[in-house]
Amino acid sequence: MLMPKEQIRKRAKRVTKKLDEHPDETQQPQEPIETAPEWIVNTQQTSTPFGILNPDLKSYLRDMDKRLTNASQDDSEEYSMMIEATLSEMSSHELALSTDPECALMVEHMLKRVGDFEKRVFADALMGQINAVISNSFGSHVIETLLETSKGTIMRESNGDIAQPPNQDPESVGQLRTFTTLLNDLVEEILPFVGDLILNQNATYPIRYLLHLLSGDTSENVLKRSKKSKSWLNRNDNFDAVNEQQYEDEEYRPPKHFKELFNRLRKALFDSFSSPAEIRAFGVSDHGAPVLQLLLQYERNNGENDKTDSFLDSWLDGLIAQLQSSEETKQSGHITTTLLDTTASHTTETAIECASSSVFEEIWKLYFTAKGGTRCMKHPVGNFVYAKALARLGTDENLNEEFVNAQLNETISLIRESGSKLIKTGRSGPLLAISDVVVARNVFKDEVLSMIMHCFGLSTTSTAQAKHIIPCILEMKRWKSYRRFHKETFENDEADEESSGDERKTNKKKKKDSGDDDIYTVPGAQLIQSIYQYGSPLNDKIIESVINLDTDKLLEICGSSSASRIIDGLIESDNIAFKYKHKLRLKLVGNYHLMADMRVGSRVAEKIYETSDGYFREKIANSLIEHEDYLAGSPYGKYLSRKVDLSLFRRRYDDWKEKTAQEIKNAGLNKINNIKKAPRVFNGKLANEMLSINQSEDKRGSKSSKKRKNASNEDTTSAETEDKADTRTRQEKREEKRQRKYEK
Repeated sequence: MLMPKEQIRKRAKRVTKKLDEHPDETQQPQEPIETAPEWIVNTQQTSTPFGILNPDLKSYLRDMDKRLTNASQDDSEEYSMMIEATLSEMSSHELALSTDPECALMVEHMLKRVGDFEKRVFADALMGQINAVISNSFGSHVIETLLETSKGTIMRESNGDIAQPPNQDPESVGQLRTFTTLLNDLVEEILPFVGDLILNQNATYPIRYLLHLLSGDTSENVLKRSKKSKSWLNRNDNFDAVNEQQYEDEEYRPPKHFKELFNRLRKALFDSFSSPAEIRAFGVSDHGAPVLQLLLQYERNNGENDKTDSFLDSWLDGLIAQLQSSEETKQSGHITTTLLDTTASHTTETAIECASSSVFEEIWKLYFTAKGGTRCMKHPVGNFVYAKALARLGTDENLNEEFVNAQLNETISLIRESGSKLIKTGRSGPLLAISDVVVARNVFKDEVLSMIMHCFGLSTTSTAQAKHIIPCILEMKRWKSYRRFHKETFENDEADEESSGDERKTNKKKKKDSGDDDIYTVPGAQLIQSIYQYGSPLNDKIIESVINLDTDKLLEICGSSSASRIIDGLIESDNIAFKYKHKLRLKLVGNYHLMADMRVGSRVAEKIYETSDGYFREKIANSLIEHEDYLAGSPYGKYLSRKVDLSLFRRRYDDWKEKTAQEIKNAGLNKINNIKKAPRVFNGKLANEMLSINQSEDKRGSKSSKKRKNASNEDTTSAETEDKADTRTRQEKREEKRQRKYEK
């Protein structure tokens, strides 16, 4: 028992002088029993509310847990015997084991190992004390693991497959409740106290998991343990995932009556709050915000996001009620504050996603236009909420088209005015969001591209900035800041052009060895990939800037984990013409071995090889064959060497061609890179349909081949006759010949 220092040192009362004068020899002196104040809590009772376990039992169970973790399931008989022995020792101690600091983790391991019947036995032993277990710091994790491992059990029971006692006659034992029935009883037990439990720092996680289980939303992104729990498991848990029972690949589908249980639990939560103000305070707390977000999503999925007596209306401070009563809507100080709050902003994001289209239009007008929108997009937290709301303008098909166009036009002006501040402070969310919206809506692409260039202080018509557009955007710096940051590059630009290739490689190696951090950013790469989707001719300048980069700069981008994505996007995008992809591949010829020597560059080189046709694959192989020893000694280069199969290419060229042709055929890459989104000309006529495998583009139209200088007049006449009969172009003939070569 923990007691204050003064209580521990306090002694018995002193005997007064009056009593000393008349001592009673027959009476023995007794010290009064001191009781601790009521506010002092026994920590031993708090950590072990169901008593202390026998140390020998704890030692035995820990030893069995280690043996089961290290044991192999190949010897199923021995493994089953150890499981059975452990379960027999755990019997009648389930409550104490679940709340014991040393044994709770072992119980979680056992729940992942045992079958459906054993889980039902364990859950049945906890019934009646669920509120105490779920409020315990260790017991809450046990309940969470029990619910996590019960998805397969619930689905099997709903299909009529109820587990029976192993190695026993079902008639000789009492009737055991199914797990579905136990879950129903669990809800009944926590229902009167759910308002208090949801605010408990330990109980909130199992209840949140229970809500997800009842609603059917059991995706990995919502069923994550807290950071504190993960950190503790990483330090103390060495449980091998191989020993864990494998769950079914079938998607989890809860029984129909679970919806009724969820609604009862949701109604009990709603009734536990005395006013909408308490709901808003609940959504601001660390423990309450995730639960409220789940309830908001459930209301949207069930079409209840237009009701006045809902969690959404309470969070929006009565906005839905104002719209339905035709009252004039006003800004709420609560929403204005939560837009900029670290925790509550997540709940507001969810509310914006879950609101109906009419309610969202009103939210946008009240909080994301004019000064409100400018303040929100500049804020370190609010810019995420602004980007989320802006993204809905492109995804919600129920929004009024006139409303969307008007708001996009205004938003472009707002971002253009505040763009320089957004780039300086790294608030790239609004830029990325509006770029994706105009692609989805297919409007204002030209205006947004001009706005993006203005925000960076760039111009697509400037020749001085042409080769710096891509690095500037990747680094998310304005042009002036970019020039200051790379001052030496601009001063020594002419000297770099006159230096030899060996000097450039030496400088690059020094820079690599110096351990400089990656200066390229993920938002910059995402923005360039979004511009790729604008289509020709809007994205031509950006693509040409990528291709016209210096080889050293291009290799540096290929070796960056973030910037290399713009190379992947250029190769894979259907909105980019084949000629640009071909130019990029050609520019890197002779440098693929350098790319393969990089951790990220090797992946980019493999991507280029996989998306190339047979002709260019052979070109890559020829450029790598002289660097075969270099690739063999590289920790990453060997992977590209295996992908290309250089040993087969060097020893048996014909077999390599046959293998490559089969790979191309299986991947469906035959002439696929020649398909473009831009208008095409085939044999002098505009082709509206996609080109077939045996067709190719020719903007010049049909034209007879050039006459040979030394040919006779008769040969010339016959050649012209053949050309008139065969209307194929030169490029088409070359492509057909190339295909026949690799398809033999």
